[in-house]
Amino acid sequence: MLKVGFIGAGGRGQSAHYPSVARLKDVSIEAVAELDESRMQTVVEKYKIPRAFKDYKEMLETVDLDIVYCIMHERWVTPIAIDCMNAGKHIAIEKPPGMNSQETQKMLDAAIANNVYCMVTYQRRYSAVTQEAIRLVRQRGPALFAMGEFHKPGDPNADAMDSLWNDVCHVADLVRYMIGSEVVEVTAYQDAQESGVKNVFNGLVRFANHAVGFISGVRCSGGRVLRSELHGRGVGCYMMHMPKQIEICEDGKP
Repeated sequence: MLKVGFIGAGGRGQSAHYPSVARLKDVSIEAVAELDESRMQTVVEKYKIPRAFKDYKEMLETVDLDIVYCIMHERWVTPIAIDCMNAGKHIAIEKPPGMNSQETQKMLDAAIANNVYCMVTYQRRYSAVTQEAIRLVRQRGPALFAMGEFHKPGDPNADAMDSLWNDVCHVADLVRYMIGSEVVEVTAYQDAQESGVKNVFNGLVRFANHAVGFISGVRCSGGRVLRSELHGRGVGCYMMHMPKQIEICEDGKP
């Protein structure tokens, strides 16, 4: 039985992570740490969690846990995640992994030093359409090209750099995952279009297996659009309405 603890019981945790973990076989939610009494009682009662704490450090010291879900805003996650890994726990965190790349590196360093996993829950990887696209392409050979786009409307005068870190990181991860190789070169542009702040992000990525990826995010678009493509020899997969639909073309036939 895999023993799970949670730090945080906010909206994202209650809408996605608690119910997902509760559905898993051979997994038990053993403890939760949360500062807000009302939120804590909600998850304790709903998921019948036997132990609850205000201080997450007390939970780490007194409860035998295999993995800890640290589900909170990136503003607070880095020191808490590092404390969990230093206690020998595998962890799962929400995206983005920290406030910046420096915090991401600190968490990676802690995971390596303690020989534990630090998982960022980029769920687009695991959608059925993504998995089917990867299966179809790789059965014919390596991936040749992948594309990921995530566009949203926004205030043209608001600083959209948060969108790069919070939203575009989804498709950056997705493209890298679909290609399945290490990045060797990146050419990227951050532009301020009809605005005094950067709101358009585009990148071309070269991988070690000679595949190419394209990543794009426009924060001043007319609506929310998330889509991707994956291409291999004789096959193209178009996920135009992720994560619900995939269009497949094989050997010139749709």
